[in-house]
Amino acid sequence: MNPRNVVFLERTNGMKIGQKFQGFYEYRYDIDPKKLLKISFDNDLICESNLEYNISKSNSTTLKETLKNNGLKVSGKKSELVIRVLENIPHDELKKGIQSGILSTYEEGE
Repeated sequence: MNPRNVVFLERTNGMKIGQKFQGFYEYRYDIDPKKLLKISFDNDLICESNLEYNISKSNSTTLKETLKNNGLKVSGKKSELVIRVLENIPHDELKKGIQSGILSTYEEGE
């Protein structure tokens, strides 16, 4: 994998699936983003992130709203909110309210 592809993967990490790629990949780096993304999926370099990763990347407002809707304490640092959400709310329910379809390198999203 060449350095341009590595930069592409780093910048793709955290993007929503289906989000439009910036044009500079093609005109500056001569990269076809859709083709490289398919190759990255096929070679297990990138995946759709898991629920825990998505929750950890949610903002505090979303986490507090989720906690409030479930009658749980909403104060504390973001890391405390993430733990409280993961420990107290069923994953099936979380999937409804937490953003999904985020691209992640396997290291972070597995």
